Amino acid sequence: MTISIHLSEPAIRELKRIASFENKNFFLLSVKKGGCSGLTYVFELSEIDNTLEIINFDGFQVGVNGLYIEQLNDLKIDFADGLNNRGFTFENPNAKDTCGCGTSFN
Repeated sequence: MTISIHLSEPAIRELKRIASFENKNFFLLSVKKGGCSGLTYVFELSEIDNTLEIINFDGFQVGVNGLYIEQLNDLKIDFADGLNNRGFTFENPNAKDTCGCGTSFN
């Protein structure tokens, strides 16, 4: 199964900004137990691993472990940069339930 992840332009800009500090261009997107709803998103700079499903974006790549493809397929990631709300937001069509802050799901 091939995975599809959607990044907004603000999310792409922020990921490029973060990557420039670390001189890396590969992010790992995964899931771990935690958060209000049971699972939380993990999005971190990493090294390329050939066992991952890799998606190419403008200037960087995102890798997803095959274990999480069903949970993360068609995930939409945005970035808010306001005074009261700053950070990545996740819209997951596969989530049965999400928490109020939007960073965990079930």
